[in-house]
Amino acid sequence: MVSDYRGALQRWSGGANPVTDPIILSTARLVLRPWQMSDVDAPFEWAQDERFTRFLPLPRPYERGHAEEFTESRVGTDWSIGAAFAVTLEGALVGDVNARIEPVHRRAEVGYGFRPAVWGSGYATEAAGAVVGWLFEALGMEKVIARTDAANQGSWRVMERLGMEREALHRSHRVLRGERRDEVVYGLLRRDWLRESPGEMGSPEGRANTKDRTSQRPAEKRR
Repeated sequence: MVSDYRGALQRWSGGANPVTDPIILSTARLVLRPWQMSDVDAPFEWAQDERFTRFLPLPRPYERGHAEEFTESRVGTDWSIGAAFAVTLEGALVGDVNARIEPVHRRAEVGYGFRPAVWGSGYATEAAGAVVGWLFEALGMEKVIARTDAANQGSWRVMERLGMEREALHRSHRVLRGERRDEVVYGLLRRDWLRESPGEMGSPEGRANTKDRTSQRPAEKRR
C-alpha cells in the first residue's frame, strides 16, 4: 500500500510499474475514497439531469442497470494503471474523479463529473487538484492531461484553474448523439506544477495543495 509519497516515488525508479492499493485523499472540504457498489444511487440520480449528460456519451434514457454497470466498473478499477475516486462532502457522494495512467510514459489523464446541484462551488477544482497533486507527487507522473467537449466551458475552466494549458483543439473529433463535436485537450507538466505557489494552490476555490492541505491513507478494500 502507498503509505507515503516517498515510497511511491521509489517504486518508480528505473521505470518500474507502480502498483498501488486504493487510497483515500482528504482536502479541506472533501473526502475522495474508492467507489463502493452501494454508491449506485448517486450516478443514477445525476444522469437523470440533462445538464449532466449533455456532453457525455451516456444512453438516454439512463436506466438503473446503466448505473450499476458504471459503478461496477469504478469498483473494479485496476489501481496499477488507474484510479477512481468517489468524492464525498460530509458523507454525501457529490462527484467522481478518475485517472488513467500510462506508466511507460509517466503520463496520466484525469476526468471528473459532479452532481449538477453542486456546480459552481469549487468542488471539482478542489477534488481534481488533489488527484493531480497525488499523481505528480506520489506516483511521479511527468505530465497530466485532461480533455473535454470544446463547448463544455465549465469543464475546461476547471482545467485552467488547475494550471493546465490548452494544448490542442481537435476539430470534428468525435460523434455525440449523431453530431460531430470538437474536443479540447489541456496539459500540465510536472515542472510547471512544482513552480506553483502554495498560496494559490491552497485556495479551496483554486488548486489543491497536496503538500500542505491534502492527506492520504490506504483504503480498506470493499466491494
